[in-house]
Amino acid sequence: MIAKPSEISALIAAVQLNNVRLIEASAKTTIRSPKEVGEAAKCSIETSAQVKDILQNPASFYVVASMRLQLAGNKAESEPAVSVQASVELEYLLPEGFPVRPKELNDFAEINAVFNAWPYWREYIQNAFSRMNLPPFTLPVYRLKDRMLGANKQRSLPRARKIRSKTG
Repeated sequence: MIAKPSEISALIAAVQLNNVRLIEASAKTTIRSPKEVGEAAKCSIETSAQVKDILQNPASFYVVASMRLQLAGNKAESEPAVSVQASVELEYLLPEGFPVRPKELNDFAEINAVFNAWPYWREYIQNAFSRMNLPPFTLPVYRLKDRMLGANKQRSLPRARKIRSKTG
């Protein structure tokens, strides 16, 4: 079970995000026109985060945060109409001598790393949709409350907003 932010508040207050880098990404579409998706499109988003490395000098740790967005089309197909995946590595610095336990770092990764990576994913998704010649898609707001309830690991949005072509 993920800790409450209040349980790791000292860690949240102490860390500094030092670097973010894209380490893996893919985008795929099976449609040629936004009309093939239509208003009935269903969107699902999955997120995960995991501590990958802890260094002592300087005191830092690395987290890999991953996200997958899938947009189902109108047709009952096994493959999604649009699928975008990305993983970013976040480097966090700790104050010298700050005591940390692996469980606290893992809880931090599950809560804060996904939150910290969200703007980078938003930009990547908008860019990927543009490169696939699809209209912009805006990610919903990342809600820590949903994450605390376990709803953000994988959630389905009721409907994606209507995707319109640039001409209409």
